[in-house]
Amino acid sequence: MQNKLYAAETLFSVLIGLALFMLIWFSFSDWQQRQIERINANYQRLQALQIIDNQITLKLAGKPCEKQVIQNGMTFRVECGTGKIQVDFPLGQAVIFE
Repeated sequence: MQNKLYAAETLFSVLIGLALFMLIWFSFSDWQQRQIERINANYQRLQALQIIDNQITLKLAGKPCEKQVIQNGMTFRVECGTGKIQVDFPLGQAVIFE
């Protein structure tokens, strides 16, 4: 009786392995993209809150509120009303009520 040697990998098993790798890769890429979007939104929100803090300081000093602030290449629109300061930024807005 003669034993035949078979290759451990076949085309089908290589395709299954490749499909699993691609599934894991795309899942990781999607997760990473969502994390980057959250980080960017949080960073812009922090900048908006710092701008609001500056506007409150300007009000306390008796100076007018700025209408627009450009930081790091982004434009933040500022609206100061009675009892409210609102800053609109590319990924959202921040509002503080006095």
